[in-house]
Amino acid sequence: MEECLTWRFWNLWGGTSRCRQYLSRAPQSPSGGPHYVFRCPDLMDKRLLALARLLCPLGETQMDLPTMDALARMPIAHPELLALETNQVALRLIQLRLKASAAEDVAKAVIRNPPLLLPAEDDDEKHLHDAPVFDPLSGPPKTGPSGYTESFSRAICQLADADDRVVAITAAMPGPTGLLPLQHAHPDRVFDVGIAEQHAVTAAAGMAMAGLRPVVAIYSTFLSRAWDQVVYDVALHRLPVVFCLDRAGVTGPDGASHHGVYDMALLTKVPGMRVLAPSSDLELEQMVADAAVLTDEGPVTIRYPRGSAHRADPSEVGRGIAARQVHTADDAEVCILAVGRTLADAVAASGKLAAEGIASTVWDVRCCSPLDADMIADASRHRRVVTVEDGIAAGGVGSAIADALRANDGPGPDIRVLGLPTQFLAHGSPDDILARHGLDAAGIAAAAGA
Repeated sequence: MEECLTWRFWNLWGGTSRCRQYLSRAPQSPSGGPHYVFRCPDLMDKRLLALARLLCPLGETQMDLPTMDALARMPIAHPELLALETNQVALRLIQLRLKASAAEDVAKAVIRNPPLLLPAEDDDEKHLHDAPVFDPLSGPPKTGPSGYTESFSRAICQLADADDRVVAITAAMPGPTGLLPLQHAHPDRVFDVGIAEQHAVTAAAGMAMAGLRPVVAIYSTFLSRAWDQVVYDVALHRLPVVFCLDRAGVTGPDGASHHGVYDMALLTKVPGMRVLAPSSDLELEQMVADAAVLTDEGPVTIRYPRGSAHRADPSEVGRGIAARQVHTADDAEVCILAVGRTLADAVAASGKLAAEGIASTVWDVRCCSPLDADMIADASRHRRVVTVEDGIAAGGVGSAIADALRANDGPGPDIRVLGLPTQFLAHGSPDDILARHGLDAAGIAAAAGA
């Protein structure tokens, strides 16, 4: 089986005009010898002229630019190179061509052995990092952001179109976080720093200090890598940075490492941090727009789950950091305070309680920190308060709500805090995991009516 070498080039530029508009022709490879694959996305880019020189074996025959297409699969036959191992060939070839060229070009080689799976090579974003089952010849179907991620993608594009100070930063996740449409529309305003969340947050702090309005879009679970930078680089200085945390809560099939269950317990303890949790697609879009104003007074976090989003009516959307009362009754005995995605199950639980003759009030918490004083005051008039969140219960939003209710004068309501346990959660669908821990409609109704 042939060994193949895929070349990906980053051109530092400078002096490449010396390469003129000609390339060296590659001699034919001996039968059975190794050959090397040169793949380039834009054959008409003049910078590729200099880069191609690094690949061509020593030779003087000239060919014009249109012949570039014929070099897509270019054999190497130089005796010195054929005598080396594949990874040594990569290094030696670069050394030979850089020594022979006055241009300041840098090539980086990535070894592929056995030969390339072309659908993976053609996936410039993730190289099929997390692909589903697919035909190896045609590759997996093309997909785009959906649910909450799609809503965020739409909102950040609108925000950037309206304010040229807005920039986006991600840590090797431009596609999964929904930033590719923004990158296409404003390529100079999206920065992918690789798997380096600490750098992403500190870069955002620097950009904010310089007058920009950064939006840091990463997975909830990975923000923990940058805890120090969130607290001391951003929050301490009350900088206008928005953290948009995708995959918050229970993510399901990705397993324990990807559940974003700690963000609310952690970020609600950061002084000055506003933590928002949308319950629908339109709520998320509204929160992104509101965050642009809220950041005048310091950082904002918006956390939302993976998967489908409730399609809300415009009348079901709140504003700013205020909670939203979904419904109530004069004789309501129970008050359910739901965070983010748990609102739909809270409303369904309220219906179950009504069928049992128990009237209830339901609030969409919306802002986890600071808590809405009107929501706390209304909850305190009920016999029982049930809080629901898709994060750890210990130190979470429900815990903060309970503290606020107990701070009021008088005996206060019976409080039941529903959330996830402080343990690693195994693989499973989000619905199954939430139901297992009493965070579905049946579990909420049971806690409220018991």
